[in-house]
Amino acid sequence: MLALYRDVDPTLPGRIMAMAESEQAAAQEDRRTLVRAEAFSVRMGAIVAPLIVLTFSIVAIALFWGGQHATALVSLAAAMATAIGPQIMEWRNRSASQKAARSDKK
Repeated sequence: MLALYRDVDPTLPGRIMAMAESEQAAAQEDRRTLVRAEAFSVRMGAIVAPLIVLTFSIVAIALFWGGQHATALVSLAAAMATAIGPQIMEWRNRSASQKAARSDKK
């Protein structure tokens, strides 16, 4: 196939191959970048989520000691929602994937 291009222009097959190789290298770099970004996102989520829960909990304790019981309760509820929300989503995703796996076996 490339021999036909050589009849038109002797440099054409080499240029086509160089372009294909360049495109493959760019696609590989894009995949590497995506993997690094996803890994960074997972690490940040693992660090930031517990810090948010800890911060809300500390604020709730400080407010409770300060006599602001209702505000402390709201802060504690926010801490619990922050901690429990991702877990509920994980349970839902796991349940959905298990249902999909069961339907694939049928």
